[in-house]
Amino acid sequence: MDERRFRRGETRLEQAGLIRRRLSGNGRRFPERDKSGRVVNAYGIDLAPLLASYDDLVAMADWRAEQDRVARARRNSISARLSAA
Repeated sequence: MDERRFRRGETRLEQAGLIRRRLSGNGRRFPERDKSGRVVNAYGIDLAPLLASYDDLVAMADWRAEQDRVARARRNSISARLSAA
């Protein structure tokens, strides 16, 4: 995957509210640590919104799978009726 494609996908995820980007002035991603090595500030992608949306995303995926199952059953029913005719 080239860099432009990756950035477009990242932008779409951010627009959807699934990630937050916090980039440094030069666009790099890195942690800032205190003297003990503990991360006190970080530049990069925050996945917290995605994790907070997990249950909703699972529910949407389940709903979509059910819709696909219903559509498949309808197609099969129509095909069976046409074959019987």
